[in-house]
Amino acid sequence: MKDYDSFAAATGIHVEKPLFSQTPNGPVVNVSWLDAKYFCTWLTEKERLSGKIGCEHVYRLPTDAESSVAVGLPVQTGTTPKQKDGKISNVYPWGTQWPPPQGGGNYDPSLGVDSSSPVGSFAANRYGLFTMGGNVWLWCENLYDGSEPFRG
Repeated sequence: MKDYDSFAAATGIHVEKPLFSQTPNGPVVNVSWLDAKYFCTWLTEKERLSGKIGCEHVYRLPTDAESSVAVGLPVQTGTTPKQKDGKISNVYPWGTQWPPPQGGGNYDPSLGVDSSSPVGSFAANRYGLFTMGGNVWLWCENLYDGSEPFRG
């Protein structure tokens, strides 16, 4: 959240505060897909100017396929997220058991597991990525069904 707050301050974009308390390391919430894209462009330019990344590097939203791999899902059939949706059973970012185990992520308190927590509060997955499940929904680059302006 602290990086996004820096972006908001630098660009004058309004950030709607969540209805729950967060620390500066909390996930960003209440942002649109366009806000997320704008943040990626801003961060790319900022880090290029500071020399942190080269001109050949760019921050962007992941595709649905990239996000699925990062979470640890097996390869799926279909060319759009809609065609892939719901075809894998009993595989979650934390493994194969339901409900999520204690310490497995930031999920709804009604499940009897963890509640709101800062990003990076839980163990990394097998790829070394943190908080791939729980916390907030992830914006992806591509359209849900390939044509309608709905993104998943």
